[in-house]
Amino acid sequence: MAGNDLFTKLYAQLGGDATGSHDITLNGGVVLSPDTPYSSNGLGSWEFDGADDYATIPNSTDFDFGSGDFTINLRANVSSWSDQDIVGKYDNSDSNVRSWLLFTQSDGDLVFGYHDGSTVNEHVVTWAETTDEWVYISVVRDGTDLMIYVNAVQAGSTYNIGTDTIKTVTTELYIGRREGASSYFGGNIADIEIIKGVAVTPSVPTTPQAPHTSAVLLACRYGEESQGSAAGHELTTVDGMILRASGPTGFDGAYEFNGSSHYVQTPSSADLNMGSGAWTIEAFVYLDTSPSSSEYPIISKWASSQRAYELAIDTDNKPELLVSSDGNWDGQFVKGSGALNLSEWTHLVGVYDESALYIYKNGVLGNTFAYSSGVYDSTAAFQIGVLTDASRYFDGKIANVRVSKGIARIFDPNDPLYITTGNYEDGFEPPTGPYIYSNLSMSGVINNFIYGIGTTSYDFLALNPSGIISYFRSRVTYEGQYESGPPNMVYGSGVYDGSNYNVYFYADSDRTYSTFKYSSPNSSGDHVPILGSGVGVGMSGHFSYDFGA
Repeated sequence: MAGNDLFTKLYAQLGGDATGSHDITLNGGVVLSPDTPYSSNGLGSWEFDGADDYATIPNSTDFDFGSGDFTINLRANVSSWSDQDIVGKYDNSDSNVRSWLLFTQSDGDLVFGYHDGSTVNEHVVTWAETTDEWVYISVVRDGTDLMIYVNAVQAGSTYNIGTDTIKTVTTELYIGRREGASSYFGGNIADIEIIKGVAVTPSVPTTPQAPHTSAVLLACRYGEESQGSAAGHELTTVDGMILRASGPTGFDGAYEFNGSSHYVQTPSSADLNMGSGAWTIEAFVYLDTSPSSSEYPIISKWASSQRAYELAIDTDNKPELLVSSDGNWDGQFVKGSGALNLSEWTHLVGVYDESALYIYKNGVLGNTFAYSSGVYDSTAAFQIGVLTDASRYFDGKIANVRVSKGIARIFDPNDPLYITTGNYEDGFEPPTGPYIYSNLSMSGVINNFIYGIGTTSYDFLALNPSGIISYFRSRVTYEGQYESGPPNMVYGSGVYDGSNYNVYFYADSDRTYSTFKYSSPNSSGDHVPILGSGVGVGMSGHFSYDFGA
């Protein structure tokens, strides 16, 4: 499903436990970071500050290995390997509650320690420590052999674990800390996978992988990648945020908010200031309770004298979209006509198209409000589930938050929210799964111009797996008709046929840019504009592309 393109400024697709089995609590202020071990993907990592950040998963027999085979895989990126507690079921303060732990010593040596019911045993290996880059660490028990691998190469010797049974204890699984200790992991962790009952020889994956068929956990994944941003946004979790293993149907999980202290935020960014142009914000929400004295905030850049926009649930359980053009509250909002039910997932979308505000619930239009003043460029943080300025908190779950700048998605033929009839009243089908990430570079040649000739340099191309180019952006220097004009920013879209891509694009006579979408060729072989203006004052051309990762 397309949807992450040049206009996507933030896309917080949750990645908790990809097996869908375990809820995860993020303690301290674990950052959901776009920093990733993969060169091209939609999955990031969890960033721990080394001071008070860690994650916990409730006790489960999934993490009790006994005398059987197991495999632990993970990615880590740190500036120092000294005294790093990575993952385990091990209470430092209670000798009766110790099962196993993967950690490093003060000298950086990797250690897998385990309790056999009478004593703690340790397999210690020296390795060529690498800092400030991603490494792939694996621990494998294969019968009587216990091995530690770094980047799929065995480190040190094989440890004879014999027939030892690793002690079963009743305690949480800790990530980034050992229970009862005051030291914390500092750095990033991604893709902790625990496989029970199977010894898997490690190989370093180059792309995000689905869980192994015997995996009981695949955690530390986070999908915030904004193709239209200068860089992906780091989202900080606050006060024990819970990542639920279950989300809307077709999605991996959700944030759970307690209605009193939980929230997620990222610092203010120009990416998230909408200005005078069109925009779209959306999320799935699940209400545990109804708001009483004030609204439940979902998505917002909204603080005293710094109000811009807010998507919320009012005290009558109806969704509302609020905006401000000057940072102050002046009563500009649109409110849906239907109330949300408790304890069920609902898809909400707020849209501004430079002439009106629209709000949709499960793809059905709730209301419109005539408005054309844009929104204030606020310095407030972008927040999910809270208005900290007003101490208002969401009670329930939120998933699949997407912020799109410069486009009203309901009028975009390349987007899942597109209303095919072109009539905003007709609505759309809500998404049934995460939006697909794409990240390809390209180069090309323009020729066959109707008006003059030109040269171009390409900034970005988003191509989905079906071969549909969502958007591209190019700087075009005109010769001939626009010989004296400055470079124009031109947007287009169309179909890549495997070797070539044909498109019409147009520039207004004053050399400003517009956004256009085009259909397949008509019976005469011409491309017909679906949406756009300036026909006859621009140029058309034939593009040839070379694609690269």
